[in-house]
Amino acid sequence: MKSRLMRGAVAVLVCIFASGCSEDKPPVIFDGGTDAGDTDTGSDTGVETGWDSVTIMNVSAPDEYTVEIVLHGAPPVEDAADVDSYEIGSDFGSLVIGSASYDSDAKTVTLTTTRQKLGITYLLKITADEAPDNLEDSFLSADTAEFWVVNFGGSGYGQYQIVANRAYVGQLCVVYLEEGFYPSNVLESGIYFDSDVYPIETDLFIDAPDQDGNGKITMLGLDGQGYYGGYFAPTNAYSDDFTYSNWGIHSNEMEIIHINVAYGDFDQGGGIVAHEFQHLLYHERHGFNEYWTYHDEGMAESAVRAVNGDYQYAIGFYFSDYSGLIGSGSVSLVNWTFALYENYVTAFLFWGYIAGQLDGVDTYSDIFHLETGDPDEVDTFLEAQMGLSFKEVQLNQMIATWVQDPTGVYGYEGFLTLNGSTPPGVLSGVSSVDLEPFAGTYFSFSQDSVDYPGTQGADIVYAGIDSAGNVDLMPPFNKQDGALLVLNSDFEHSSYPTQHSGPDIAAGSKGVGYPGGTSSNPLMWTGVFDGVFPPAWYDPPPYNPENPEPFYRWKEATEQRLMNIGE
Repeated sequence: MKSRLMRGAVAVLVCIFASGCSEDKPPVIFDGGTDAGDTDTGSDTGVETGWDSVTIMNVSAPDEYTVEIVLHGAPPVEDAADVDSYEIGSDFGSLVIGSASYDSDAKTVTLTTTRQKLGITYLLKITADEAPDNLEDSFLSADTAEFWVVNFGGSGYGQYQIVANRAYVGQLCVVYLEEGFYPSNVLESGIYFDSDVYPIETDLFIDAPDQDGNGKITMLGLDGQGYYGGYFAPTNAYSDDFTYSNWGIHSNEMEIIHINVAYGDFDQGGGIVAHEFQHLLYHERHGFNEYWTYHDEGMAESAVRAVNGDYQYAIGFYFSDYSGLIGSGSVSLVNWTFALYENYVTAFLFWGYIAGQLDGVDTYSDIFHLETGDPDEVDTFLEAQMGLSFKEVQLNQMIATWVQDPTGVYGYEGFLTLNGSTPPGVLSGVSSVDLEPFAGTYFSFSQDSVDYPGTQGADIVYAGIDSAGNVDLMPPFNKQDGALLVLNSDFEHSSYPTQHSGPDIAAGSKGVGYPGGTSSNPLMWTGVFDGVFPPAWYDPPPYNPENPEPFYRWKEATEQRLMNIGE
Protein backbone atom coordinates (compact mmCIF):
# COMPACT_ATOMS: atom_id res chain seq x y z
CA MET A 1 0.00 0.00 0.00
CA LYS A 2 1.38 3.40 -0.92
CA SER A 3 2.27 5.74 1.92
CA ARG A 4 -0.24 8.36 2.95
CA LEU A 5 2.26 11.03 1.95
CA MET A 6 2.55 9.71 -1.59
CA ARG A 7 -1.21 9.28 -2.00
CA GLY A 8 -1.92 12.80 -0.86
CA ALA A 9 0.89 14.66 -2.60
CA VAL A 10 -0.94 15.48 -5.85
CA ALA A 11 -3.84 17.14 -4.06
CA VAL A 12 -1.63 19.48 -2.08
CA LEU A 13 1.19 20.54 -4.38
CA VAL A 14 0.72 24.05 -3.08
CA CYS A 15 1.84 22.92 0.41
CA ILE A 16 5.29 24.18 1.33
CA PHE A 17 7.51 24.52 4.36
CA ALA A 18 7.90 28.24 4.75
CA SER A 19 9.94 28.05 7.94
CA GLY A 20 11.50 25.54 10.28
CA CYS A 21 10.34 24.54 13.73
CA SER A 22 12.33 26.88 15.94
CA GLU A 23 11.58 27.12 19.62
CA ASP A 24 10.06 30.59 19.31
CA LYS A 25 8.34 30.37 15.95
CA PRO A 26 5.67 27.87 14.93
CA PRO A 27 5.93 25.96 11.65
CA VAL A 28 4.11 27.60 8.74
CA ILE A 29 3.44 24.78 6.36
CA PHE A 30 1.02 26.20 3.87
CA ASP A 31 1.01 29.67 2.35
CA GLY A 32 -2.54 29.44 0.99
CA GLY A 33 -1.41 30.70 -2.40
CA THR A 34 -1.27 34.22 -1.01
CA ASP A 35 0.80 36.97 -2.56
CA ALA A 36 3.82 37.81 -0.48
CA GLY A 37 3.12 41.49 -1.08
CA ASP A 38 4.39 44.22 -3.33
CA THR A 39 8.17 44.32 -3.48
CA ASP A 40 8.42 47.87 -4.79
CA THR A 41 11.57 49.43 -3.36
CA GLY A 42 10.98 52.97 -4.59
CA SER A 43 11.52 55.90 -2.28
CA ASP A 44 9.02 56.66 0.48
CA THR A 45 9.40 60.22 1.68
CA GLY A 46 6.54 59.99 4.16
CA VAL A 47 4.85 62.93 2.52
CA GLU A 48 1.17 62.39 1.78
CA THR A 49 0.95 61.89 -1.99
CA GLY A 50 -2.41 60.16 -2.59
CA TRP A 51 -3.40 56.58 -3.32
CA ASP A 52 -1.81 56.52 -6.77
CA SER A 53 1.64 56.31 -5.19
CA VAL A 54 0.69 53.63 -2.66
CA THR A 55 1.35 49.91 -2.96
CA ILE A 56 0.57 47.10 -0.53
CA MET A 57 3.70 45.55 0.93
CA ASN A 58 1.98 42.90 3.04
CA VAL A 59 -1.37 41.91 4.52
CA SER A 60 -1.72 39.56 7.47
CA ALA A 61 -4.21 38.56 10.14
CA PRO A 62 -2.40 38.31 13.49
CA ASP A 63 -5.54 36.89 15.10
CA GLU A 64 -9.17 36.10 14.32
CA TYR A 65 -10.34 39.71 14.64
CA THR A 66 -7.45 41.78 13.29
CA VAL A 67 -6.00 42.53 9.86
CA GLU A 68 -2.77 44.47 9.40
CA ILE A 69 -1.84 46.19 6.12
CA VAL A 70 1.72 47.39 5.56
CA LEU A 71 1.86 50.06 2.87
CA HIS A 72 4.59 51.59 0.73
CA GLY A 73 3.93 55.22 0.05
CA ALA A 74 1.90 57.83 1.92
CA PRO A 75 -1.88 57.59 1.52
CA PRO A 76 -4.26 60.34 2.60
CA VAL A 77 -4.27 59.96 6.39
CA GLU A 78 -8.00 60.50 6.76
CA ASP A 79 -8.80 57.90 4.11
CA ALA A 80 -6.32 55.40 5.56
CA ALA A 81 -8.15 55.50 8.92
CA ASP A 82 -11.63 55.18 7.37
CA VAL A 83 -13.36 51.79 7.48
CA ASP A 84 -15.12 52.64 4.23
CA SER A 85 -11.76 52.61 2.43
CA TYR A 86 -11.52 48.82 2.67
CA GLU A 87 -13.40 45.67 1.71
CA ILE A 88 -12.51 42.10 2.71
CA GLY A 89 -14.13 39.20 0.89
CA SER A 90 -13.63 35.54 0.08
CA ASP A 91 -15.31 32.58 -1.56
CA PHE A 92 -16.70 31.83 1.91
CA GLY A 93 -18.16 35.23 2.67
CA SER A 94 -16.96 38.71 3.60
CA LEU A 95 -15.78 40.31 6.82
CA VAL A 96 -17.40 43.34 8.38
CA ILE A 97 -14.79 45.92 9.31
CA GLY A 98 -15.47 47.46 12.69
CA SER A 99 -12.66 50.00 12.96
CA ALA A 100 -9.56 51.26 11.18
CA SER A 101 -6.47 53.00 12.52
CA TYR A 102 -3.40 54.22 10.69
CA ASP A 103 0.17 54.52 11.98
CA SER A 104 1.79 56.97 9.56
CA ASP A 105 5.29 56.29 10.90
CA ALA A 106 5.02 52.50 10.40
CA LYS A 107 2.82 52.93 7.30
CA THR A 108 0.53 50.31 8.83
CA VAL A 109 -3.25 50.12 8.82
CA THR A 110 -4.88 48.03 11.53
CA LEU A 111 -8.44 46.82 10.94
CA THR A 112 -10.72 45.10 13.41
CA THR A 113 -13.14 42.65 11.83
CA THR A 114 -15.87 40.23 12.62
CA ARG A 115 -14.56 36.76 13.47
CA GLN A 116 -12.56 35.32 10.59
CA LYS A 117 -13.20 31.82 9.34
CA LEU A 118 -10.20 29.61 9.95
CA GLY A 119 -8.16 28.34 7.05
CA ILE A 120 -9.64 30.81 4.56
CA THR A 121 -7.85 33.04 2.03
CA TYR A 122 -9.38 36.51 2.13
CA LEU A 123 -8.94 39.28 -0.43
CA LEU A 124 -8.40 42.81 0.85
CA LYS A 125 -9.34 45.65 -1.50
CA ILE A 126 -8.63 49.30 -0.89
CA THR A 127 -11.78 51.00 -2.15
CA ALA A 128 -11.12 54.59 -1.14
CA ASP A 129 -11.98 57.33 -3.61
CA GLU A 130 -9.17 57.78 -6.11
CA ALA A 131 -7.58 54.44 -5.15
CA PRO A 132 -6.50 52.33 -8.15
CA ASP A 133 -8.82 49.43 -8.98
CA ASN A 134 -6.05 46.88 -8.51
CA LEU A 135 -4.92 47.98 -5.05
CA GLU A 136 -5.58 44.63 -3.38
CA ASP A 137 -3.86 41.64 -1.84
CA SER A 138 -4.82 38.27 -0.35
CA PHE A 139 -3.99 36.84 3.06
CA LEU A 140 -4.66 33.79 5.20
CA SER A 141 -7.03 34.23 8.11
CA ALA A 142 -6.00 34.12 11.75
CA ASP A 143 -2.31 33.45 12.20
CA THR A 144 -3.32 32.71 15.80
CA ALA A 145 -6.67 31.79 17.28
CA GLU A 146 -8.14 31.21 20.72
CA PHE A 147 -9.88 27.95 21.57
CA TRP A 148 -11.91 26.68 24.48
CA VAL A 149 -10.55 23.32 25.61
CA VAL A 150 -11.48 20.90 28.39
CA ASN A 151 -9.59 21.04 31.66
CA PHE A 152 -9.25 17.32 32.26
CA GLY A 153 -7.10 17.93 35.32
CA GLY A 154 -9.74 20.03 37.05
CA SER A 155 -12.96 19.15 38.77
CA GLY A 156 -16.13 18.48 36.84
CA TYR A 157 -16.16 19.53 33.20
CA GLY A 158 -14.04 22.68 33.38
CA GLN A 159 -12.71 24.69 30.46
CA TYR A 160 -9.94 27.14 29.77
CA GLN A 161 -8.73 29.05 26.72
CA ILE A 162 -5.50 28.52 24.82
CA VAL A 163 -3.83 30.47 22.03
CA ALA A 164 -2.76 28.36 19.06
CA ASN A 165 -0.73 29.07 15.94
CA ARG A 166 -1.88 28.11 12.47
CA ALA A 167 0.41 25.35 11.23
CA TYR A 168 -1.27 23.89 8.15
CA VAL A 169 -4.05 24.72 5.73
CA GLY A 170 -5.24 22.04 3.37
CA GLN A 171 -8.20 21.52 1.13
CA LEU A 172 -10.39 19.98 3.85
CA CYS A 173 -8.70 20.83 7.13
CA VAL A 174 -6.82 23.51 9.00
CA VAL A 175 -4.38 22.66 11.79
CA TYR A 176 -3.57 24.85 14.79
CA LEU A 177 -0.98 24.08 17.45
CA GLU A 178 -1.01 25.29 21.02
CA GLU A 179 1.78 27.79 21.57
CA GLY A 180 4.99 26.01 22.54
CA PHE A 181 4.22 22.74 20.72
CA TYR A 182 5.67 22.03 17.28
CA PRO A 183 5.30 18.35 16.29
CA SER A 184 7.31 17.40 13.24
CA ASN A 185 4.68 15.49 11.27
CA VAL A 186 1.93 18.10 10.89
CA LEU A 187 2.33 18.18 7.11
CA GLU A 188 1.92 14.43 6.79
CA SER A 189 -1.10 14.42 9.11
CA GLY A 190 -2.78 17.22 7.18
CA ILE A 191 -2.25 15.48 3.88
CA TYR A 192 -3.49 12.22 5.38
CA PHE A 193 -6.70 13.88 6.50
CA ASP A 194 -7.30 15.57 3.15
CA SER A 195 -6.54 12.55 0.97
CA ASP A 196 -7.76 9.67 3.13
CA VAL A 197 -9.67 10.36 6.34
CA TYR A 198 -12.16 12.97 5.20
CA PRO A 199 -13.15 11.52 1.79
CA ILE A 200 -13.34 7.91 2.98
CA GLU A 201 -15.30 8.58 6.17
CA THR A 202 -17.72 11.10 4.70
CA ASP A 203 -18.41 8.77 1.77
CA LEU A 204 -18.94 5.85 4.14
CA PHE A 205 -20.84 7.53 6.97
CA ILE A 206 -22.32 11.00 6.40
CA ASP A 207 -21.40 14.41 4.99
CA ALA A 208 -19.52 16.55 7.46
CA PRO A 209 -21.37 19.54 8.92
CA ASP A 210 -20.04 23.06 8.29
CA GLN A 211 -21.55 25.40 10.85
CA ASP A 212 -18.59 27.82 10.68
CA GLY A 213 -18.86 27.97 6.89
CA ASN A 214 -15.20 27.40 5.98
CA GLY A 215 -15.55 24.00 4.31
CA LYS A 216 -12.85 22.59 6.60
CA ILE A 217 -12.39 20.59 9.77
CA THR A 218 -10.21 22.21 12.41
CA MET A 219 -7.63 19.93 14.03
CA LEU A 220 -6.18 21.40 17.21
CA GLY A 221 -2.91 20.02 18.55
CA LEU A 222 -2.58 20.73 22.25
CA ASP A 223 -1.01 19.63 25.50
CA GLY A 224 -3.22 16.76 26.65
CA GLN A 225 -0.62 15.57 29.15
CA GLY A 226 -1.38 11.94 30.02
CA TYR A 227 -5.14 12.21 29.83
CA TYR A 228 -5.94 11.31 26.24
CA GLY A 229 -4.71 10.75 22.70
CA GLY A 230 -7.50 12.85 21.26
CA TYR A 231 -11.06 13.90 21.95
CA PHE A 232 -14.18 15.27 20.32
CA ALA A 233 -16.44 17.67 22.21
CA PRO A 234 -20.01 17.61 20.79
CA THR A 235 -20.84 20.94 22.42
CA ASN A 236 -18.72 22.66 19.74
CA ALA A 237 -21.47 21.76 17.27
CA TYR A 238 -23.78 24.37 18.83
CA SER A 239 -23.65 28.13 19.29
CA ASP A 240 -21.84 29.53 22.29
CA ASP A 241 -24.99 31.34 23.39
CA PHE A 242 -26.90 28.07 23.43
CA THR A 243 -24.28 25.96 25.20
CA TYR A 244 -23.47 28.58 27.81
CA SER A 245 -27.05 29.50 28.63
CA ASN A 246 -28.13 25.84 28.85
CA TRP A 247 -25.07 24.09 30.27
CA GLY A 248 -22.57 26.75 31.33
CA ILE A 249 -20.14 25.45 28.68
CA HIS A 250 -18.42 27.50 25.99
CA SER A 251 -18.50 26.38 22.36
CA ASN A 252 -15.88 27.03 19.68
CA GLU A 253 -18.76 27.01 17.18
CA MET A 254 -16.91 24.92 14.64
CA GLU A 255 -16.14 21.38 13.49
CA ILE A 256 -13.08 20.55 15.56
CA ILE A 257 -11.18 17.55 16.88
CA HIS A 258 -8.44 17.74 19.49
CA ILE A 259 -5.16 15.83 19.23
CA ASN A 260 -2.68 15.44 22.09
CA VAL A 261 0.78 16.55 20.91
CA ALA A 262 2.46 16.30 24.32
CA TYR A 263 4.16 13.09 23.12
CA GLY A 264 6.06 14.95 20.40
CA ASP A 265 4.06 14.08 17.30
CA PHE A 266 0.72 14.82 15.71
CA ASP A 267 -0.91 11.38 15.65
CA GLN A 268 2.06 9.63 14.10
CA GLY A 269 0.15 6.39 13.51
CA GLY A 270 -2.89 8.06 11.96
CA GLY A 271 -5.43 6.23 14.11
CA ILE A 272 -6.42 9.03 16.47
CA VAL A 273 -7.46 11.48 13.74
CA ALA A 274 -9.58 8.85 11.98
CA HIS A 275 -11.11 7.76 15.29
CA GLU A 276 -12.02 11.26 16.49
CA PHE A 277 -13.37 12.36 13.11
CA GLN A 278 -15.80 9.43 13.25
CA HIS A 279 -17.05 10.80 16.57
CA LEU A 280 -17.72 14.14 14.88
CA LEU A 281 -19.70 12.46 12.11
CA TYR A 282 -21.44 10.19 14.63
CA HIS A 283 -22.72 13.20 16.52
CA GLU A 284 -23.89 14.80 13.28
CA ARG A 285 -25.93 11.66 12.58
CA HIS A 286 -27.13 10.79 16.10
CA GLY A 287 -26.88 13.97 18.16
CA PHE A 288 -27.45 13.54 21.89
CA ASN A 289 -29.55 10.48 21.20
CA GLU A 290 -29.78 7.41 23.42
CA TYR A 291 -26.12 6.48 23.52
CA TRP A 292 -24.47 3.06 23.39
CA THR A 293 -20.72 3.37 23.79
CA TYR A 294 -19.85 0.04 22.19
CA HIS A 295 -21.62 1.24 19.05
CA ASP A 296 -19.97 4.67 18.76
CA GLU A 297 -16.50 3.69 20.00
CA GLY A 298 -16.57 0.42 18.08
CA MET A 299 -17.39 2.32 14.91
CA ALA A 300 -14.67 4.88 15.67
CA GLU A 301 -12.13 2.05 15.76
CA SER A 302 -13.73 0.57 12.64
CA ALA A 303 -13.23 3.92 10.90
CA VAL A 304 -9.48 3.45 11.32
CA ARG A 305 -9.78 0.10 9.53
CA ALA A 306 -11.89 1.69 6.79
CA VAL A 307 -9.37 4.47 6.18
CA ASN A 308 -6.13 2.50 6.45
CA GLY A 309 -7.26 -0.84 5.04
CA ASP A 310 -6.05 -2.67 8.15
CA TYR A 311 -5.71 -2.07 11.86
CA GLN A 312 -3.06 -4.33 13.33
CA TYR A 313 -2.67 -2.02 16.31
CA ALA A 314 -6.08 -3.00 17.67
CA ILE A 315 -5.80 -6.65 16.62
CA GLY A 316 -2.39 -6.97 18.22
CA PHE A 317 -3.64 -5.50 21.45
CA TYR A 318 -6.54 -7.95 21.63
CA PHE A 319 -4.36 -11.00 21.17
CA SER A 320 -1.51 -9.84 23.41
CA ASP A 321 -4.02 -9.19 26.25
CA TYR A 322 -1.35 -7.54 28.37
CA SER A 323 -3.75 -6.99 31.31
CA GLY A 324 -5.29 -10.48 31.19
CA LEU A 325 -8.78 -8.95 31.31
CA ILE A 326 -9.86 -10.33 27.92
CA GLY A 327 -8.69 -13.87 28.65
CA SER A 328 -10.30 -13.85 32.08
CA GLY A 329 -13.70 -13.10 30.53
CA SER A 330 -13.89 -9.76 32.33
CA VAL A 331 -14.77 -7.76 29.22
CA SER A 332 -18.40 -7.57 28.14
CA LEU A 333 -18.96 -6.54 24.54
CA VAL A 334 -21.88 -4.29 25.50
CA ASN A 335 -21.29 -3.25 29.13
CA TRP A 336 -18.59 -0.64 28.67
CA THR A 337 -15.79 0.01 31.16
CA PHE A 338 -14.31 3.42 30.44
CA ALA A 339 -10.58 4.07 29.99
CA LEU A 340 -10.15 0.39 29.11
CA TYR A 341 -8.91 -0.27 25.60
CA GLU A 342 -9.89 -3.93 25.94
CA ASN A 343 -13.49 -2.82 25.36
CA TYR A 344 -12.55 -0.95 22.21
CA VAL A 345 -10.83 -3.90 20.56
CA THR A 346 -13.58 -6.32 21.56
CA ALA A 347 -16.18 -4.12 19.87
CA PHE A 348 -13.85 -3.59 16.89
CA LEU A 349 -13.56 -7.33 16.28
CA PHE A 350 -17.33 -7.82 16.63
CA TRP A 351 -18.24 -5.17 14.06
CA GLY A 352 -15.39 -6.33 11.83
CA TYR A 353 -16.68 -9.89 11.86
CA ILE A 354 -20.15 -8.72 10.81
CA ALA A 355 -18.64 -6.57 8.06
CA GLY A 356 -16.61 -9.54 6.80
CA GLN A 357 -19.67 -11.77 6.73
CA LEU A 358 -21.75 -9.18 4.84
CA ASP A 359 -20.51 -6.47 2.47
CA GLY A 360 -17.15 -5.52 3.88
CA VAL A 361 -16.48 -1.84 4.53
CA ASP A 362 -19.93 -0.89 3.20
CA THR A 363 -21.46 -2.75 6.14
CA TYR A 364 -19.82 -0.24 8.47
CA SER A 365 -22.16 2.32 6.94
CA ASP A 366 -25.21 0.20 7.76
CA ILE A 367 -24.03 -0.29 11.34
CA PHE A 368 -23.23 3.42 11.70
CA HIS A 369 -26.74 4.39 10.64
CA LEU A 370 -28.48 2.24 13.24
CA GLU A 371 -30.48 4.67 15.33
CA THR A 372 -28.80 3.95 18.66
CA GLY A 373 -26.89 0.66 18.50
CA ASP A 374 -29.10 -0.68 21.29
CA PRO A 375 -28.58 -4.48 21.47
CA ASP A 376 -32.25 -5.00 20.64
CA GLU A 377 -31.86 -2.92 17.48
CA VAL A 378 -28.66 -4.76 16.56
CA ASP A 379 -30.46 -8.06 17.14
CA THR A 380 -33.18 -7.02 14.66
CA PHE A 381 -30.53 -5.87 12.17
CA LEU A 382 -28.62 -9.16 12.36
CA GLU A 383 -31.79 -11.25 12.00
CA ALA A 384 -32.64 -9.29 8.84
CA GLN A 385 -29.15 -9.32 7.34
CA MET A 386 -27.77 -12.69 8.46
CA GLY A 387 -30.77 -14.68 9.67
CA LEU A 388 -29.09 -15.01 13.06
CA SER A 389 -29.67 -13.47 16.47
CA PHE A 390 -27.20 -11.20 18.25
CA LYS A 391 -26.15 -14.01 20.59
CA GLU A 392 -25.68 -16.46 17.69
CA VAL A 393 -23.52 -13.95 15.81
CA GLN A 394 -21.40 -13.24 18.87
CA LEU A 395 -20.85 -16.95 19.43
CA ASN A 396 -19.84 -17.42 15.78
CA GLN A 397 -17.57 -14.40 15.97
CA MET A 398 -15.74 -15.80 18.99
CA ILE A 399 -15.41 -19.19 17.26
CA ALA A 400 -14.07 -17.43 14.17
CA THR A 401 -11.50 -15.61 16.28
CA TRP A 402 -10.05 -19.00 17.26
CA VAL A 403 -10.61 -20.99 14.06
CA GLN A 404 -9.83 -18.23 11.53
CA ASP A 405 -11.16 -20.07 8.48
CA PRO A 406 -10.35 -18.16 5.27
CA THR A 407 -14.03 -18.22 4.29
CA GLY A 408 -17.32 -19.12 5.86
CA VAL A 409 -19.04 -18.43 9.14
CA TYR A 410 -15.96 -19.32 11.22
CA GLY A 411 -13.69 -16.71 9.70
CA TYR A 412 -13.42 -13.02 8.98
CA GLU A 413 -13.42 -13.50 5.19
CA GLY A 414 -10.08 -11.72 4.98
CA PHE A 415 -11.64 -8.46 6.17
CA LEU A 416 -9.49 -8.52 9.31
CA THR A 417 -6.11 -10.25 9.36
CA LEU A 418 -5.59 -12.17 12.58
CA ASN A 419 -2.22 -13.71 11.65
CA GLY A 420 -3.04 -17.17 13.03
CA SER A 421 -2.92 -15.77 16.55
CA THR A 422 -4.28 -17.69 19.52
CA PRO A 423 -7.01 -15.77 21.35
CA PRO A 424 -6.39 -15.09 25.04
CA GLY A 425 -8.03 -17.52 27.44
CA VAL A 426 -8.19 -18.23 31.16
CA LEU A 427 -5.02 -18.82 33.12
CA SER A 428 -3.78 -22.26 34.13
CA GLY A 429 -5.69 -23.63 37.11
CA VAL A 430 -8.86 -21.61 36.51
CA SER A 431 -11.91 -23.86 36.38
CA SER A 432 -14.70 -21.34 36.08
CA VAL A 433 -15.30 -17.59 35.76
CA ASP A 434 -18.28 -15.37 36.44
CA LEU A 435 -19.35 -13.88 33.13
CA GLU A 436 -21.49 -10.83 32.51
CA PRO A 437 -23.94 -10.91 29.60
CA PHE A 438 -22.13 -10.53 26.25
CA ALA A 439 -18.84 -11.77 27.80
CA GLY A 440 -16.97 -14.97 27.03
CA THR A 441 -13.57 -16.64 26.99
CA TYR A 442 -11.72 -19.87 26.17
CA PHE A 443 -10.60 -22.83 28.35
CA SER A 444 -7.76 -25.13 27.36
CA PHE A 445 -7.25 -28.45 29.22
CA SER A 446 -6.11 -31.96 28.44
CA GLN A 447 -9.57 -33.56 28.51
CA ASP A 448 -10.73 -34.25 24.93
CA SER A 449 -14.42 -33.55 25.49
CA VAL A 450 -16.60 -31.96 28.12
CA ASP A 451 -20.27 -31.71 28.98
CA TYR A 452 -22.15 -29.02 30.83
CA PRO A 453 -21.35 -29.50 34.53
CA GLY A 454 -24.83 -28.60 35.71
CA THR A 455 -23.50 -25.72 37.80
CA GLN A 456 -23.32 -23.28 34.91
CA GLY A 457 -25.67 -20.32 34.61
CA ALA A 458 -28.90 -20.69 32.68
CA ASP A 459 -27.60 -18.69 29.71
CA ILE A 460 -24.07 -20.08 29.48
CA VAL A 461 -23.40 -21.73 26.11
CA TYR A 462 -20.40 -23.82 25.06
CA ALA A 463 -18.64 -24.59 21.80
CA GLY A 464 -15.89 -27.14 21.44
CA ILE A 465 -13.06 -26.37 18.99
CA ASP A 466 -10.49 -29.05 18.25
CA SER A 467 -6.92 -28.58 17.01
CA ALA A 468 -8.04 -28.91 13.37
CA GLY A 469 -10.58 -26.12 13.74
CA ASN A 470 -13.62 -28.39 13.81
CA VAL A 471 -16.49 -26.95 15.84
CA ASP A 472 -18.83 -28.97 18.07
CA LEU A 473 -21.99 -27.20 19.25
CA MET A 474 -23.64 -30.21 20.92
CA PRO A 475 -22.73 -31.83 24.24
CA PRO A 476 -20.46 -33.52 24.94
CA PHE A 477 -18.27 -30.91 23.26
CA ASN A 478 -15.22 -32.25 21.48
CA LYS A 479 -12.24 -29.92 21.95
CA GLN A 480 -9.33 -32.31 21.48
CA ASP A 481 -6.10 -30.30 21.74
CA GLY A 482 -8.13 -27.16 21.18
CA ALA A 483 -10.36 -25.09 23.43
CA LEU A 484 -13.77 -24.86 25.00
CA LEU A 485 -15.44 -21.55 24.28
CA VAL A 486 -17.82 -20.30 26.99
CA LEU A 487 -20.21 -17.39 26.47
CA ASN A 488 -22.90 -15.79 28.60
CA SER A 489 -25.69 -15.41 26.05
CA ASP A 490 -28.03 -13.65 28.50
CA PHE A 491 -29.55 -10.66 26.69
CA GLU A 492 -30.09 -8.63 29.84
CA HIS A 493 -28.47 -5.26 29.19
CA SER A 494 -29.36 -3.01 32.07
CA SER A 495 -27.91 -4.53 35.26
CA TYR A 496 -25.67 -7.22 33.63
CA PRO A 497 -25.89 -10.02 36.26
CA THR A 498 -23.01 -12.47 36.15
CA GLN A 499 -23.38 -16.23 35.71
CA HIS A 500 -21.09 -19.13 36.67
CA SER A 501 -19.43 -20.41 33.50
CA GLY A 502 -18.15 -23.88 34.39
CA PRO A 503 -16.84 -26.24 33.07
CA ASP A 504 -15.42 -26.76 36.58
CA ILE A 505 -12.30 -28.32 35.11
CA ALA A 506 -8.97 -26.61 35.80
CA ALA A 507 -7.45 -25.13 32.68
CA GLY A 508 -3.98 -26.13 31.64
CA SER A 509 -1.22 -23.88 30.39
CA LYS A 510 -1.81 -22.21 27.08
CA GLY A 511 0.57 -20.00 25.19
CA VAL A 512 -0.76 -16.63 24.18
CA GLY A 513 1.05 -14.83 21.43
CA TYR A 514 0.70 -12.48 18.53
CA PRO A 515 2.73 -13.53 15.47
CA GLY A 516 2.14 -10.11 13.91
CA GLY A 517 4.60 -8.60 16.40
CA THR A 518 8.33 -9.01 16.68
CA SER A 519 9.10 -8.10 20.27
CA SER A 520 9.01 -10.38 23.28
CA ASN A 521 7.35 -7.52 25.16
CA PRO A 522 3.62 -7.64 24.34
CA LEU A 523 3.34 -3.88 24.85
CA MET A 524 5.88 -3.39 22.09
CA TRP A 525 3.80 -5.50 19.71
CA THR A 526 1.43 -2.60 19.33
CA GLY A 527 4.11 0.00 18.87
CA VAL A 528 4.25 1.19 22.46
CA PHE A 529 7.45 2.92 23.44
CA ASP A 530 9.37 2.29 26.66
CA GLY A 531 6.45 0.50 28.30
CA VAL A 532 4.33 3.66 28.36
CA PHE A 533 0.67 3.11 27.53
CA PRO A 534 -0.09 4.57 24.11
CA PRO A 535 -2.18 7.73 24.31
CA ALA A 536 -4.78 6.41 21.86
CA TRP A 537 -6.09 4.14 24.58
CA TYR A 538 -7.28 7.03 26.70
CA ASP A 539 -10.19 8.29 24.70
CA PRO A 540 -12.69 10.48 26.57
CA PRO A 541 -16.27 9.65 25.64
CA PRO A 542 -17.98 12.53 23.81
CA TYR A 543 -19.39 14.67 26.61
CA ASN A 544 -23.17 14.87 26.73
CA PRO A 545 -24.31 17.63 29.13
CA GLU A 546 -27.71 15.95 29.37
CA ASN A 547 -26.12 12.65 30.41
CA PRO A 548 -22.64 13.36 31.81
CA GLU A 549 -22.27 10.05 33.69
CA PRO A 550 -20.15 8.27 31.01
CA PHE A 551 -17.68 11.16 30.97
CA TYR A 552 -17.34 11.20 34.76
CA ARG A 553 -16.92 7.42 34.87
CA TRP A 554 -14.13 7.76 32.33
CA LYS A 555 -12.57 10.63 34.24
CA GLU A 556 -12.57 8.71 37.50
CA ALA A 557 -10.93 5.69 35.87
CA THR A 558 -8.36 7.87 34.10
CA GLU A 559 -7.41 9.73 37.28
CA GLN A 560 -6.94 6.40 39.04
CA ARG A 561 -4.73 5.17 36.20
CA LEU A 562 -2.57 8.29 36.33
CA MET A 563 -2.26 7.88 40.09
CA ASN A 564 -1.14 4.26 39.67
CA ILE A 565 1.43 5.20 37.04
CA GLY A 566 2.89 7.78 39.37
CA GLU A 567 3.36 5.32 42.24
